[in-house]
Amino acid sequence: MNTLARLFTQKPLWALLVLSITFSCCMLAVRMAYIRELDYIFLVWNLFLAAIPLFISNLLAQRHLNISAFSKFLLAAIWLLFFPNSPYIITDFVHLNWLGLHTPVPYWYDILMLMLFATNGLVMGLLSLNIMQSIMEHYFSPLVVKFTVLSCLFLGSFGIYLGRVLRWNSWDILTNPFSLLYDILHHIRHPFLHFQAWAMTVCFTAFLLLAYLTVYFLKQHKSMINS
Repeated sequence: MNTLARLFTQKPLWALLVLSITFSCCMLAVRMAYIRELDYIFLVWNLFLAAIPLFISNLLAQRHLNISAFSKFLLAAIWLLFFPNSPYIITDFVHLNWLGLHTPVPYWYDILMLMLFATNGLVMGLLSLNIMQSIMEHYFSPLVVKFTVLSCLFLGSFGIYLGRVLRWNSWDILTNPFSLLYDILHHIRHPFLHFQAWAMTVCFTAFLLLAYLTVYFLKQHKSMINS
């Protein structure tokens, strides 16, 4: 049995995710070859950033992970820092109007390609959050876990705003922490001056919560059927 067949047999969800990511990258490669330009190449980088939270959550979920509690906490903090990158790709649709009107590529092609990248990023983010929730359930009460999950969705949504509107990146917390902290504190201290920021954050939180609950209850429904 080859590697792909084994992956489909043992972990079909991961295999489908790999196929979906491959298909989206192939669509981008065909587009670039057709027009001989590198439009949308940033989607590959954004998808790579979206995969980091999933990698970290899977690492933390390893039963035989022999690291200190502080190291686990540090990994969890890095996970939260990169978590907004997963649903962030949804906002890349803002490039559709400009790039779509200046190329011979059919509009439907770009829409489908962007939808694939956005879906892959969102799925990886939701999967990573679900894994983190499973880890937290071993240490905290259900109420604390639910509050933490909701907080992660809210902070992730605010991170989307910071990235899309204010153009901050995840690594700016290391390269330019004081300016980033100033912007965040200014939004917190003067919420009415930044209505768009909090409106966008609340709307994305609601969207991500609905998407996450859908994934969570589908997983619960599958467990009930198999039991």
